[in-house]
Amino acid sequence: MKTIAGLEILSHSINATLEAIDNVQYKALVELWQKAEVQNPFVKAFRCFDPLVMEGRAIMYNRQTPVHPDCQDPFMSWATMITLGTFCEGGDLYIPRLKLQICYLPGDMVVLRGRILPHEVMAWGVGQ
Repeated sequence: MKTIAGLEILSHSINATLEAIDNVQYKALVELWQKAEVQNPFVKAFRCFDPLVMEGRAIMYNRQTPVHPDCQDPFMSWATMITLGTFCEGGDLYIPRLKLQICYLPGDMVVLRGRILPHEVMAWGVGQ
């Protein structure tokens, strides 16, 4: 719970980004959480620690991934990737369909439709 509470600022940033780029999806997720809170008191208690409206979160640590779509995500949902740490090279995001390689640096945020656009994270350099 401490980790999730510590991510509150990031969660608010992700929420604000989603609200700006896809207000329809943002409102639908807020409504979903509100309904879940009514049906389950645990959800309401958990939401005190975690304001993120997206339905999931993964924290990966210097993880290289092969080209993949986010098969578990709803078709038109957004994936938000934020890089943190002290690394200074590697870990680029590559989207083959767009022939786009994005240099990830600590503090960068990329938002994409992960199920529609297969993507990969390339090898990391030194640092965490």
